[in-house]
Amino acid sequence: MALSFRRSEALSRVDMPAARAELFGVAELARELDDTDLLVRATTLIASRPESGSVDGQQVAVLRQALGTLHARALQDERYPLLQGLLAKSLLYDADPQERTQLARAALIEARALPTAAQRAEVLTRCHEALPGPEHQEERLAIATELMDLAVNTGDPVALLSAHAAHVETCVERGDMDGVDSAVSSIDVLVERVREPFYRWYSRVVHAMRAFVRGELASSDRLLHEARDNSGAVSTELAEHIYRVQRKRHLAHARPGAGS
Repeated sequence: MALSFRRSEALSRVDMPAARAELFGVAELARELDDTDLLVRATTLIASRPESGSVDGQQVAVLRQALGTLHARALQDERYPLLQGLLAKSLLYDADPQERTQLARAALIEARALPTAAQRAEVLTRCHEALPGPEHQEERLAIATELMDLAVNTGDPVALLSAHAAHVETCVERGDMDGVDSAVSSIDVLVERVREPFYRWYSRVVHAMRAFVRGELASSDRLLHEARDNSGAVSTELAEHIYRVQRKRHLAHARPGAGS
């Protein structure tokens, strides 16, 4: 079982859809064998990628099971706030935001007590993803700032990628285009260091978004198609969701009077 998890973990870097299929099997077997550690590890990896426009019921179910297992045993597991943040993120497209918001804020509080910067950063990243919308803008800015401080202190390239990704979103929301340009340039450098297909896909998505907010619609459209056509490392649902969201913005902007 441990070997299957390690294989899935390696596979997730190049083919997350295939890895997820195997990871659900690992999680199920871990529950049957009462292996809490492996259940948590498999569940964390299952829920690690961005959401794709709808609630993944299977993912939510396994997160609830992992949280319930830790809670029932009253274990002081340092991964509990991460699972909370991942569940909050997984409920991003749920019609009722109350549970998502409560989970994310609880995870944020508990993250401050975690012993390592890497643990705190992972929870903060999930909470940043789970709290979109103008009503959370100040929270997201604070999270993005803290993520950047943590990432700079550790120097880990993946942590820096996550921090710059959060920074891009926050700068777009605030209309800070200089901040967007700086973060995108940093992402380009880090993608070459990490050299994982998922981040190469993400880099194209970020460049498409930057071109769009600058009004460079032709360039944005080209980059958007490139991202969709080079998305083998991510799920079809996620790639298509990002493509459709961006295309919807393009079409809305192109309508007569849209910019007036």
